[in-house]
Amino acid sequence: MRRRSTTAARRGAHPNLAIIRYSPKPLPLRATLWERHPSSTQSFIPMDVSRYLVIVCPATLEGAPDVAPIDAFIAQPGQGISYNAGVWHQGMAALDRPGVFANLIWQDGTPGDCEFCSAVQEVEISVSQSACAPG
Repeated sequence: MRRRSTTAARRGAHPNLAIIRYSPKPLPLRATLWERHPSSTQSFIPMDVSRYLVIVCPATLEGAPDVAPIDAFIAQPGQGISYNAGVWHQGMAALDRPGVFANLIWQDGTPGDCEFCSAVQEVEISVSQSACAPG
């Protein structure tokens, strides 16, 4: 008997593997538009990237992005990430140069694949100069 993957919460969902390229984003970054995938994890495997910024926040009781407890960190080359289903996050932000990632997500082509939401409060993310220097 074949087991269904726990990353696919919907019966008709299929894995979608894509190659995504990101241009470096200028800092400070303004976090205004958030996205989440309510029914699937989303994994990013770095293929050719230096450092990149990862920004996440939980949902309010109503389901909107809660930017008060925002969490951000600088991921290093070779460090992959996986967002849990339902976690609000910003698009990937390459820091030093363009980055290329393999991206894996389960989708079924319905609106449940991805949700976007503008935050009630804009958040500005800056990185200290010592954190910006590669190496």
